[in-house]
Amino acid sequence: MRNTENNTITGANTGTESSTADMGTAEPGTHTDADINIGANSNIGANSNIGGGNSGANSNSNANSTAKKSIFVRCKEGIRKINWHDPSWIFLSIIVVVGLLLIHQMLPKRFIADIFNKPEPLMRLTLEEQKTKIRTLDQESDTARSNILYIDTIDFPDGTTFKHTRLGDLLFPKEDFRTTIEGEFDALAAGEYTFIVASDDGFRLTINEAMISEFTNDRPMSETEGKITLTKGRHSFILRHFQGYGGVGLQAWYIGPGSERRYLIGQHSSSLRFIPRPDAKDFK
Repeated sequence: MRNTENNTITGANTGTESSTADMGTAEPGTHTDADINIGANSNIGANSNIGGGNSGANSNSNANSTAKKSIFVRCKEGIRKINWHDPSWIFLSIIVVVGLLLIHQMLPKRFIADIFNKPEPLMRLTLEEQKTKIRTLDQESDTARSNILYIDTIDFPDGTTFKHTRLGDLLFPKEDFRTTIEGEFDALAAGEYTFIVASDDGFRLTINEAMISEFTNDRPMSETEGKITLTKGRHSFILRHFQGYGGVGLQAWYIGPGSERRYLIGQHSSSLRFIPRPDAKDFK
């Protein structure tokens, strides 16, 4: 395109020279068409300057592009020149890997997940310490003291204390207490859902007040599953659990229609969306 513009400008200059030659034959004091042509051609010259200005701008743009490209090329060449077999680079790599492993061990397991998926107070957890020994879920309650917390997932791995994966140790007695977890979710897909509860000791899961699965006596950490067909829309659930003596743990998952993947109760998916508790306080 630039070559075409230059050719046009050259043609205009030729016309100017021709008009100047014709002017020599005109009589003094008279104005000829050649004079008018000269004025017109001077505008053409101005146009040539405009073209030159555009050409200069294009040149500056090309220069900037070349500079950026050269920076990239220099960085690429610098990386290629590094001798990765040099002992100092190997030692530095080992230090970096060890440092990352130490940081990973010190951070909570769900730290990275929490950065991208901010925890929400999705369920209300009521802890009730019992005055007497408890050996079955249906045993009459005799509460000495209670505490209310809000959690994002039902995830208390089996251990010697009732410890949440994200919240840590709940600092509650190790034996003879009850837990009640209440929440709501929206079913985004209608169909059959599977709910799995792992407990130490007994538990009972109800959805919309219908019992889905239970194990009412004491036991080591074990899984029990139940199935329910849900319609789209809002549903409520309650998970009751008791701890007698020894180890303690409580975890719960669900599997959506047509899927095989387990999600912790509290984890959103294309099947279920859990509803934050409006009464939540002091959730971290």
